[in-house]
Amino acid sequence: MRSVRRDDDDVARPGGQLVVADAEGDLALECDEDLLVGVPVQARPVAGRRVDEDDADAGPAVIRTDELVRDAAEREVALFDELKIHVPIRPAPTAGIIDYQPTLSGTLVELRPLRADDYDALYAAAADPAIWEQHQVKDRHREDVFRPYFEMLLESKEALVVLDRATGEIVGASRYHGYDAAESEVEIGWTFLVRSHWGGAVNRELKSLMLRHAFRFVRNVVFLVDPGNLRSQRAVEKIGGVRIAPRLNAAGLEIVVYRICRADFAG
Repeated sequence: MRSVRRDDDDVARPGGQLVVADAEGDLALECDEDLLVGVPVQARPVAGRRVDEDDADAGPAVIRTDELVRDAAEREVALFDELKIHVPIRPAPTAGIIDYQPTLSGTLVELRPLRADDYDALYAAAADPAIWEQHQVKDRHREDVFRPYFEMLLESKEALVVLDRATGEIVGASRYHGYDAAESEVEIGWTFLVRSHWGGAVNRELKSLMLRHAFRFVRNVVFLVDPGNLRSQRAVEKIGGVRIAPRLNAAGLEIVVYRICRADFAG
């Protein structure tokens, strides 16, 4: 074991910041470099880049390792394999960890970020009562109920619209939500499709695109489903979702939870 010194060539100079991430980009955390002074370190960083004080555009040094474990309670990060340190940390901005609103293209559908001018087309897709009959909010087909829902999705900056690639029409929506760094997890949910696109193929491609994107950043994706929404439960099971322990939603009600792990994803 040895200690990091201010003049150590293996780390960037004090006063800067380090962005710490694992090899898969699962978790990015940043800490003031001064916190590393005097911290016991075993071996040496393999991908840390030295940042000179006069290099204004260099940005933070980046250290990547094969495994990163976070103790959220202590706000400490433990890096294993070629670098092992324990330092107080603060999470990097969420936006720098996960791209919640990518543009994703498949054979049948395309997903892109929800925009304010999508309201009319998305409401036209959502105005079918049959879409919501198994949801907790069964009257979301009504415009006075759908409008605040749309505004919530828009303000979240997490929602995507689903377009039929053959026609260019909006046929539904979906969303990423609830990034959990400690569990390396994000949720996919808030999904609905027009009835003409029910049946499996479109939902499989939609979720495959979203899963493939999510697994660039996390190891686990979860789907939270109302216990009465059997149709959505079957849909998640068809794409490989494994039922795990239930959780409580924001209202304190128990909901069904499915998980798909990156190691098991075949898409």
